[in-house]
Amino acid sequence: SLEKTVNGAGPFEPGQEVTFTLAVTNEGDLEAANVQLRDFIPNGLTVNDNNWAVADGEATLLSPIASIAPGETVARDITFSINAFFAQPNIVNRAEILSAEGGASDEDSTTGNNIPEEDDHDSELIVIQPTADLALEKLAPLGGPFAPGELVTFTFRVHNEGSLLATNIQLAYYVPEGLTL
Repeated sequence: SLEKTVNGAGPFEPGQEVTFTLAVTNEGDLEAANVQLRDFIPNGLTVNDNNWAVADGEATLLSPIASIAPGETVARDITFSINAFFAQPNIVNRAEILSAEGGASDEDSTTGNNIPEEDDHDSELIVIQPTADLALEKLAPLGGPFAPGELVTFTFRVHNEGSLLATNIQLAYYVPEGLTL
């Protein structure tokens, strides 16, 4: 059976890393060998883990779990980056046992068939808290050098580096000595 959990408490923010643990328990009475796991990569997540191979929207372990004794649980982590501009309220990440060897069939699930109701499949929901991350850039005035009494115009650019729309932005400028607004 497979149980998927998220490490850490949410909500999570776009651009942040999130790690899930996939715990596989051998509920049978024979050893399971070469247990391969598959994670279905949802929209909004990018695999950021060198222990997993990515192809066609799925991630598989590079090194399957060699063996799991009866009654034993073995866990593997998978780490993702939440896409920087992801603005949905949550993400559901699903995983399943893709394959296993052991000489007998699994009584309550079939590996690799992607049926969520079976115990070889599990999902975990994470809550996403979009953020507005404003950055200010002050550009040097055009022209110059400037003489006393001459007008100097500064340009400010505000960049939203977050995933949430920012509105009603107020700027404050601290006038240095020698300049008059």
